Amino acid sequence: ILQPIASPSTTTQYILTVNDTKNCPVKDTVLVTVNPLPSVNAGADAVLCLGNLTTIGNTASGGTGTLTYSWSPLSGIIGVSTSPQINVKPNVTTDYIVVVTDSKGCEKRDTVKVTVNPKPDIDAGANTVICAGVGTAIGNPATGSSGYVYDWTPIAGLSSPTVAQPIATPTVTTTYQVIVTDVNGCKDTSKIDVRVRSI
Repeated sequence: ILQPIASPSTTTQYILTVNDTKNCPVKDTVLVTVNPLPSVNAGADAVLCLGNLTTIGNTASGGTGTLTYSWSPLSGIIGVSTSPQINVKPNVTTDYIVVVTDSKGCEKRDTVKVTVNPKPDIDAGANTVICAGVGTAIGNPATGSSGYVYDWTPIAGLSSPTVAQPIATPTVTTTYQVIVTDVNGCKDTSKIDVRVRSI
């Protein structure tokens, strides 16, 4: 045919031979230069807790000349979106796409998934006042995910530092803090003041 579609994998010289009505051949050539594509790797998929930040991406190679980078979507990207590696802090699980373009306009893309796990929700309870020697329950069970581990500090005056609702019997006014870690390693913290009334 007169105009075939050429998609060579390497640089190729094509020869066109045309025979006229007297069967005399006329030839011409065309060179189709194949520029190499850049090689890009957006990095391994990442998992993080809501509110945390992670770095994705790698420096690309190959192609021709200077390589430029373009990341999308912009949601959750901290700083510029045109670097080989970027910091992201998405609020929801997001597939980030990087497009690498060389000076010849050849481009290659890759995708990395950043999975966002919710943080546990913990409330140590309302500040309270007790009489000396009288215990009170503090804290509430965490919500939002699963597999909670509780870590109360300080441990002085607590029935247990590793339960959701320990009994607090401090001898002096104390601020207790609980750190809750869920099955995904995500954390939340809360504080409560237990004031001991003087006699």
